[in-house]
Amino acid sequence: MRCSRRFAPNDAEAILDAEWASAAAPSAAIVMAACADTTTTFGGLIAMQNLINASTTPPAIMSISYGQCETVNGAAANASYNSAYQQAVAEGVSVFVAAGDSGAAGCDNSVAQATHGIGANAFASTPYNVAVGGTDFSDTYSNSNSTYWNSTDTSTFGSAISYIPEIPWNDSCAGALISQYLGYPQPTPKQPL
Repeated sequence: MRCSRRFAPNDAEAILDAEWASAAAPSAAIVMAACADTTTTFGGLIAMQNLINASTTPPAIMSISYGQCETVNGAAANASYNSAYQQAVAEGVSVFVAAGDSGAAGCDNSVAQATHGIGANAFASTPYNVAVGGTDFSDTYSNSNSTYWNSTDTSTFGSAISYIPEIPWNDSCAGALISQYLGYPQPTPKQPL
């Protein structure tokens, strides 16, 4: 189940996320729930609340891939996410949220240089969700982008041609591939205690 905003370009992101989810789990029944934002509430939260408050059984898994700086989101909205996720978990729903494109600089999205310090994705910072992220794809490093990606999106916003080999992060603070690409020494994995 995907929760999304209900207007472009957010529709394009939600469609792409649903496409990735269906590629990863081709037999899964994926439903994208969408609601328009109000002046005070993100449409994805409204969609989630509608699903967990419905008289029918909610989906077993909900996934949200949007991000918002905790400070910008504000205390009341942060509490709303915490409450909705807590209710979802109590009803047996697993809530997965993107860790965020900006990593620890969640308040500095889409800028060349972080200036606001550490700021987690507000949608991913409750004890009731699983924050998901941290996989490297080797396509750019190995100069094989054209093997896995279309040069332009399809009419349904698709861009992937085929499965992209991933390189899971190791136990250090940076993946071996990205370290090598940037010219840093190979990271040393953590030693067991």
